[in-house]
Amino acid sequence: MASRQGSSVTTSARDAALQTVRRRDIRCVARLLVPQVRCSGGTVGHEPLFRSRGGNADDPNQIVLLCSAHHHWVHAHPAEALVVGLAERHQPR
Repeated sequence: MASRQGSSVTTSARDAALQTVRRRDIRCVARLLVPQVRCSGGTVGHEPLFRSRGGNADDPNQIVLLCSAHHHWVHAHPAEALVVGLAERHQPR
């Protein structure tokens, strides 16, 4: 298994997780949560619990599908993203 440079996430495991998420979510999950942002661009897998805070990028249960516009919004507005559930502070117990 090849690893992504600078990451412990394996490419094939991440790809498999994203494939599962794309089948489950189908389109951007933030379109109704953040209606003031218009969906645009391709979709990406987003981990509401960042890897630096204990998230697992290989686990489809910890990934949601966002369009590029909403993914940018999440990172530009972390407090608001936390309120609507697109970001988490720490791993749930």
